[in-house]
Amino acid sequence: AINRYNDTVRYPEAKVMLGSIPEPFIGNPASARVVLLNLNPGHSEINEKEHRRVDLRKAMLHNLRHEPQEYPFYPLNPEFKGTGVAEWWRPILGKLHKEPGLDAPTIGRGLLVIEWFPYDTRRSALGDAGSEPPGGALRASRWADCHAGKTSGA
Repeated sequence: AINRYNDTVRYPEAKVMLGSIPEPFIGNPASARVVLLNLNPGHSEINEKEHRRVDLRKAMLHNLRHEPQEYPFYPLNPEFKGTGVAEWWRPILGKLHKEPGLDAPTIGRGLLVIEWFPYDTRRSALGDAGSEPPGGALRASRWADCHAGKTSGA
């Protein structure tokens, strides 16, 4: 099915990268307080090599199997600092670390990202991956409110 998809995409950047592990989600659905919906995992040249790295591969497979690990949202695990997945997520989540009570382990337990299309591609075939999703960007204060169980406001 993936080969058939790759044969039909309109531009080569949208082809599924067969050497990368699919990531339909990152995080623990049971402990997540915030769920983000993304298009699909991006791809850089280093991804396939990193997906063969024993400790990162183990974390990704634990994630896929819903097996417990210290950082269910594994990109925040300090062991993976400098990897493509960590370097992509850390700036996005950076403001959250400044909120009281939101250290990396807390964010790692409270965040779930679901990928609409779980396969790595250089460019999404589903839409403009560079555009902001409807409703605006995640604000650190709103995430903190969700984490604290507050439901009022937007």
